[in-house]
Amino acid sequence: MSELRFETIQFPTAELYDVNPYIPMRTADVHQEVKTDDSIPEEDREFVGKGFRKNCLPHLMQDRYSRDIKERDFKIAVLENEYTKATFSLDYGGRLLSLFSKTHNKELLSVNPVFQPANLALRNAWYSGGVEWNIGLIGHNAHTCSPLFTGQLTTDDGTPVLRMYEYERIRKVPYQLDFYLKDDNPFLFVKVRIINPFDHDVYMYWWSNIAVDEREDVRVLVPADHCYRFGYEGVMKRLETPIDAKTNVDYSYTTNTTRAMDYFFRLPNEQRRWISSLDKDGQGLVQTSTDRLKGRKLFVWGRSEGGANWQKFLSHGQSEYLEIQAGLGRTQTEHIAMPPGEWSWLEAYGILDADAASVHQDNWAQATAHVDDSLEQTLSRAFLDQEHERAQAIADKEMDKIIQHGSGWGTLERKRREKDGEKPMCGSHMKFTDESIDDDQQAWLDVLEANTYTHSADIAAAPIIEEPWISKLEAAEKNHEGWYQLGVMYYAEERLDDAQKAWEESVNIQSNPFALRCLGILARIQKDYGKAVKYYKEARQQTDDMTIVCEYAKAALELKDFRLAQEVIEASPISNGRTMLYLGHAWLGQNEYDKVEDIFKREEAYIITDLREGEKGFDELWFKMHEQKIMQERGLDTVTDEIFYEAQEKNPVPKTYNFLMSPRMSPSERKAAGLD
Repeated sequence: MSELRFETIQFPTAELYDVNPYIPMRTADVHQEVKTDDSIPEEDREFVGKGFRKNCLPHLMQDRYSRDIKERDFKIAVLENEYTKATFSLDYGGRLLSLFSKTHNKELLSVNPVFQPANLALRNAWYSGGVEWNIGLIGHNAHTCSPLFTGQLTTDDGTPVLRMYEYERIRKVPYQLDFYLKDDNPFLFVKVRIINPFDHDVYMYWWSNIAVDEREDVRVLVPADHCYRFGYEGVMKRLETPIDAKTNVDYSYTTNTTRAMDYFFRLPNEQRRWISSLDKDGQGLVQTSTDRLKGRKLFVWGRSEGGANWQKFLSHGQSEYLEIQAGLGRTQTEHIAMPPGEWSWLEAYGILDADAASVHQDNWAQATAHVDDSLEQTLSRAFLDQEHERAQAIADKEMDKIIQHGSGWGTLERKRREKDGEKPMCGSHMKFTDESIDDDQQAWLDVLEANTYTHSADIAAAPIIEEPWISKLEAAEKNHEGWYQLGVMYYAEERLDDAQKAWEESVNIQSNPFALRCLGILARIQKDYGKAVKYYKEARQQTDDMTIVCEYAKAALELKDFRLAQEVIEASPISNGRTMLYLGHAWLGQNEYDKVEDIFKREEAYIITDLREGEKGFDELWFKMHEQKIMQERGLDTVTDEIFYEAQEKNPVPKTYNFLMSPRMSPSERKAAGLD
């Protein structure tokens, strides 16, 4: 018999603090156009580039965490039978942390031996390893470092089921995952459902993100003869599988690749959906699904110094992984139009034991055909389709018990729908309970039930950005924080003039750092850096928050007031990698090269804990310093290609600071790409 249990273990964990109360905003337009070359057929371009958002509002960022690893309480759920043991995180997104084959004494996933957040998700905090469930918007899920609603139930035949669910705030849809093991089967089954409760289409995104160990003997196999490669140059191109004709590299063995890259495999329409990662013995993980989940992907960090540093950064040097993924679209550049109603599918994860010689042969078509046959003998396509239909009854069944509550936003939406006389967004299989309501949702319940926004605290409540809440807040009696929230709503709709007026009204009623900071951002968008600095100065007088400190310093750098930027950082109560980066740019602007170089002499002291994937960090500061030195020596004021290459060749970035995901682009390359 399979069993389900809930435990608290001690696990090496970095601390994840409270969310950043300052909303995510952008100071420049982010072009989210995805370039495709002529090798991508029209039918595979239908949703490419559609449904993007410029930020993750209404979510707040989870950008406050440490790299101080300690043994801490870590809540897990365990599903186990005589074949398989599956372990899930309860605190962090319901992630499948481990899938262990008891019959083969083999771990099938890459298990990160530490919990270490890093800046790779929609809300910043993300951790590597296991299987993650990504919904709504391109990127790692907004809930990936937050608890989901979790419950348990028992099927009619006595099978225990682990249920996790949440309300996805960007697309405003509920989603549900049911996990179970069958008594006579080694596979973990995952029944996924998404409900569009509206009478119109919504853009939808789903990718199940699977980390497996990266080693020289591991081969990724998928039944496709070509893929669409998407790298950091921003252009998607067709590539034959598995050999890159340009480099003659077999990228199905990922240790052959030098640069970070996405490979989106184009499975034929009639092909069964699966992807696998198999070792020298022909053993390893296979993931398969019903046909709704049609996309398959491989991601590699690459074997460059920058890619290796990222791998070390995410696990404190204790694991290396690659990602195989399964999604709704052909690629991750798409949001698919989902009509009203429900989408569901079944995924299965388990051990595949294939013939090693067949797996590793040079003939790709024969190798993948062998794996396809092996999978069919182990878990047939017909059985999976039948199990999907059977699992619908499981998905509709009410829980026996709720183990933990998720966020209160689904409950708030339930109450709003009841108040406005709208139909429920889901059935009783997903219970959004009153117990999940916290201070943030209570602020909005006051608007709903009393037509007033009265919340007022040192920290503003989390925002809501869409109709019908805009109309409700416009009509409500509101204090300074209410006007701040209305400005956030207008900003999300790109009504910047209305946002500015609302934030000015907020400050007029009561000066506060939230509205002042937003006015500073608007001034930076308008490139009025002098005005931005004035707003930040007033906000800084009211708070020591690092968001205000860092953005104040950035505004000063944009104004080219390098002395002010230096003073802002030096007056900060906190010194960390982020503040040292800005201080380095302030010193660089004053031609204080010795002081810039002093930063790099203390490499370990100045790690940017929340370094963003692809961000220009200390590596860019290093190269700019050496370019500027050469320009100064030669009396030049522009970086030429000659200076660009000379600075790099003669002054390689110190290894610890190299997080480059791809080679830097020269001035002429940037111009040709339309980046300057």
